[in-house]
Formats: sequence, structure tokens, C-alpha cells
Amino acid sequence: MDTVLVGKVEREKIEKYLDNSNPDLTLTVKFLNFLEMAHSIVFGRFFSGQLFSKSFFLSAFLVSITSFTIVAAFQIYFYGETLGGVNFDRTQILLIASFIIFNVIFDYITIIQTKIFIEASLSAKSIFRSLVFIVSDIFVTINTFILSYAFFSMLVVQFFVWSTVELRYIRSKPFGENASKIAEIPNYLSRFDRADIFKRLNFSDDFSGLIVPNSDTSAYQDINVYYNSTLDPRNTDLQPLIISSISRLKVFIKSEFRDMSGSEAEKYSRTIATKTGINKWLRDADIPDDSKLKPVEEIRFSVSGQIATAHDLDTAYSMSFKQADELEDGFPMSVFGNLGVLRLDQFVADTLSNEYPQSPIAVCLFENGAVSRFYLTKATAGLLEDCSDFLTVNFVWHWSLTRDLSVVGRNLSDRIVPYNTLLITSLLPTITFYVVIAILAFITLLFSYVIKGTKHLKKYFLRAPFSISCFIMSFFFYFMGFL
Repeated sequence: MDTVLVGKVEREKIEKYLDNSNPDLTLTVKFLNFLEMAHSIVFGRFFSGQLFSKSFFLSAFLVSITSFTIVAAFQIYFYGETLGGVNFDRTQILLIASFIIFNVIFDYITIIQTKIFIEASLSAKSIFRSLVFIVSDIFVTINTFILSYAFFSMLVVQFFVWSTVELRYIRSKPFGENASKIAEIPNYLSRFDRADIFKRLNFSDDFSGLIVPNSDTSAYQDINVYYNSTLDPRNTDLQPLIISSISRLKVFIKSEFRDMSGSEAEKYSRTIATKTGINKWLRDADIPDDSKLKPVEEIRFSVSGQIATAHDLDTAYSMSFKQADELEDGFPMSVFGNLGVLRLDQFVADTLSNEYPQSPIAVCLFENGAVSRFYLTKATAGLLEDCSDFLTVNFVWHWSLTRDLSVVGRNLSDRIVPYNTLLITSLLPTITFYVVIAILAFITLLFSYVIKGTKHLKKYFLRAPFSISCFIMSFFFYFMGFL
């Protein structure tokens, strides 16, 4: 701060302010003088021009790029292992560049906002009104970040999930082997107090298989879903219906199941036997050998996450908003740990599956063949009375299916997004101003009671007041941590 923020003019202003502190002044005058000095330090040297001038934007640009670079360098130095295996291709470079551009634009807006709020507080001529402006600036900055970052995150995710991906669902034959009769209402449905409706559920079943992209058969994803149904899953194949209806994504079944044969069938049969469902947790001795592998079959479908309606936009933005809000809630603790470089596939999956409310889903089947899907709440549970048949899926299973379908076949692995890093750097300009206020308050106290009467100390103190004050403050924080 002494080197960057405090030039010759600012240092002279600080010296004049400290020397001319008059104990006879009113508290309001002292506070406004103090606030004016903080404003001069932060905005006087770099942001004294017109808000929309080229020089002002250039200063904001340099501040934004510098803060982003410093935080990124800090992360690479201390948590460099998180960057292992990243493919810095054209897509990755453009992805990082888009985050930096957003950071620059957001920093420019928040610097203008903070400057306006502080200048308004200086004009208020009242401590109370000045504090209202300052607190308002902090809240507006945080909420503006959440709103704008959620929109930006939604656009980034849409860029990667907009296109339609052709996939195959591969399973073992026959279907419905795990189906069983249920004697009582499942626990996750008991809270809705509609035993008259849910007692119609007769069967419990689960299924597992592989989602395989046509473009890269090695990039498969295993899925597992548990559900309850009024229909017998051994007589009616419900799996395509469940896959196409319980996810937030647009899933379209494009064929019937067909048997697989040859080496490809053997490969997928072995994979299903060892890497799906409960088999992932079995001991090697319990895994079936090749002679006991089951025949497999496949069905083709397509998946897209694109926004096509106003409802899609509302849903997509709500999920992005919830994730950005959770990120902001973790601030400032995220500063003291791993700053959180997220893998792109994790970022996309987290955003698309961040559903609210976290409720079970019901799929309603009508006699005319129509299908309706909705979240189960106390208000909506009654809608099942009009269903000829229905099935229910607990939150964890439609959540996990959305995560699986959102990334498979989209070539998102080996890439990263500077997600948490952007939060920290976007709030740095506002945080810096209030850090300056806090340290300047300590400088004023230190100068008034310790240094002012000692010319020898005063000479050295005014050369680097922020550095010396922070050095002295560090002892307090050290001993507090020691205790």
C-alpha cells in the first residue's frame, strides 16, 4: 500500500492530516476528515478522473488484472498440484480469458460504485448517514456479485451443454431383476402425510448401467437409480421413462432396446459387472467371472442442456444463483485455504444439479399415455390422485443422474475454471478500500499517542505508515493466535 497507493502527494496529505489532528474538533468533523483521507489514498492517485473516462477504465483494468494475477500466482505456488494434468488448449485459454474479462468488467463497476458511495458519505455531513452509505456499499457489492456471477456462470455452462450429445444406455439383461414388493410407505415419502396416495406404491426397484457417448466409447459413465412404482418393473420396462423424465436436462429416447454381441458386448458386460451399482464395493472374490457374465442390450438417446423456454431460463439461473450464493457464504474463509480451482466437469455438474428444493420427484402416467413430472411437496402430493400410475424417485438419485448426464460425452475433463479465485479478486477493490480505512484508523491512534511527540520516530514512520502499522498489528494477531 505504501508503494502502490501512497505517492508523494498522498504522503504529504497523510502527514498534514496527522499533524493537524485537533482534539477540539467535533466527532463528525473528525470522522469526515478521516474518511476524506481514506478516499484520497485509494481514489486520489489512480481514480481521480471522470468515471467513464479512458484513464479511469485503464486504472480499473490494471487493478483488476494485477489482483487476478497475484491471487492466481498465490494459488499456483501453494496449490500447484490442483493444476496437474490440465490441458491448456484453445478452449481452456478462452475459458480463463472469459473469466478475466468478467473480472475486469465487474471490478470497473464496483470501483465506480464504491467511489460514488464514499463521495456520497462525505457529502452527508453526518456520521450516521455516512455509515449507512458505507454499509450499503458492502451489501450492494456482495449482492451484485452474486447476481452477476450467477448469470455469467449460467452462460459458461450453457456454452458447454447447449449442443445435443448422442448417447447410449447399456444394461444387463433381463430388466427388473431387483424388483421387490414393498410392505410400507418409504421413509422419504412419509413426511408428506399422504398415506392414502403413497400406499398405492407396490414395488421397489433399482437399476444400474453405463452411459456411453457415440463419439468416445471409452468416456463412459456408470449410473444407478432407486425408485418406487405402482407398476411391476418386471412386467413394464420403466428405465427409459425414468432416464428421460427425472433429470433437469432434455433427454430424448431415440430407439428401442437391441441386443449387443461380439467383443463390444463382452467388454461392456464385464464393465457393468464390476463397476456399477453395488458391485463397485464388492471384493474381487465376489465379482462374477467371465463365464457368468450376463448378456447386454442398448438403447440410444440424446441429451441437451440448452435453454429453450422462459421456464428453462428461470431454472438455469436459479441453479447458478444458488451455487454463487453458496460460494459467497464461504467468504472470507476461502481466502485462508485452497482457493478452489474447480475442474470444468465438476463445475458444470455442480451448477446443473444444484436443484432447489431438494425434494423427491414424482412421474405421473395417465391413461392416454401422457406423462407429467413434478417435485413432491405437501402441496403437490395430491396431484397424484389423478394419475393412473406413478413412480417416485428420492432426491439423491435424480440429482446424481443429472450430474452424470451433464458431463458425459462433452469433453470437459482435463480443464479448469478459476471459480473461487474470481470471487476473491472481484471483491478485492472494495475490500482494499475498507482495509485502508481500518489500517488508517490504527495509524491515527498510533501517531497521536506514541509517535507525534517524537520527531525522530515521526520521520521514519511517515516514510511507510502502512507498513509500520501493519507490522505492529501483526504482533497482536500473532499473540491472539498463540493464545
